[in-house]
Amino acid sequence: MAHREQDDFQLYFSRVRPVYHQLFNLAHAITGNCEQAEYCLQYAMLDCWASGDASASRHGFREGLRSGIVRTALRIAADEQAEFDWDGLATAEGETDPLLAQISQESTELRRALALRYGCGLSPRRIAKLMHVDASRVQLLLKRCEARVRRGHAAGRGESPLVRAVRGWMSLPSPQAPEMGSVFRGFQADAAAIARPNRLPARIARGLIACVLALLCIAAFWFAAVLMQPAAMDARPEAAVESAENSR
Repeated sequence: MAHREQDDFQLYFSRVRPVYHQLFNLAHAITGNCEQAEYCLQYAMLDCWASGDASASRHGFREGLRSGIVRTALRIAADEQAEFDWDGLATAEGETDPLLAQISQESTELRRALALRYGCGLSPRRIAKLMHVDASRVQLLLKRCEARVRRGHAAGRGESPLVRAVRGWMSLPSPQAPEMGSVFRGFQADAAAIARPNRLPARIARGLIACVLALLCIAAFWFAAVLMQPAAMDARPEAAVESAENSR
């Protein structure tokens, strides 16, 4: 493997590593199965690498991976039925967050609805389809939980304590998540066989288009200035004549 490609892999891993657990938890909550979640993670990473999106800004890169995970997980959940092994939002012993400790005592059904709604950003209708229940039941579960949280936990500025707690949990390591190194090694083996698109011609074309547009804008401003100049010069003699007449 070329040294430059190896450096690209290392840079890519360094960008994925901070959101690795969040991405796995997203996929696991949607599919309900850890093996399917691992597949979603591998697929989204490979798709992002092959499309060249790894060079995007940090926010754009993470949002692209997140969107890819959600799309792939929703497709797999709709096409395949696997053993349900999700047990998220069940806090570990000694949990210091009182709200997470409270949520962990709720039913698996409610905990998954919370994860899908506030962690994955899915609508109640989509959640109902994934969980094979009525949308009205999902809405009722969420409203009752929100009411209980409001009674027991003061809301500060920004997002609600419930949303903050669920999103915080989504970034925590899951005991069901595969070892990060093995996932990266599998990804690297697959990615090495993929010919990545050459982005240089596209970047050159965008640069040329930007230069042409800039020149057109400069020409338009210059042309407008030329058109306005005679009008300003003609206005001055007229103003002088009018001033002279008024002075008589």
